[in-house]
Amino acid sequence: MAAPVTDQEQILSKPPRPSGFDERYRLYLDESGDHVFRDLDKPQHRFLCLMGCWFHNVDYLSFHDALANLKARYFPHHPDEPIILHREDCRSSIEMSWFWPQ
Repeated sequence: MAAPVTDQEQILSKPPRPSGFDERYRLYLDESGDHVFRDLDKPQHRFLCLMGCWFHNVDYLSFHDALANLKARYFPHHPDEPIILHREDCRSSIEMSWFWPQ
């Protein structure tokens, strides 16, 4: 009869990191605001925000397709000039005016 496997042996027998596409994750981080804290009397300069999205690779594929469809529907563009969504650009779009409060 074989000896029972210890927790340490189980940990050491696993690969050090995910090896397949389906086992990996993606992390996207972005900042918004003013990181130097100048002109604090102006509300738009008072805050710094760090935001992130963490996706399981399989879920990211669905998100990517849905985002591409949203961009194509509301912001028609040439494939060689992809749309980057910025709040001010979205607010100035006539078709998206219903979405952003003034």
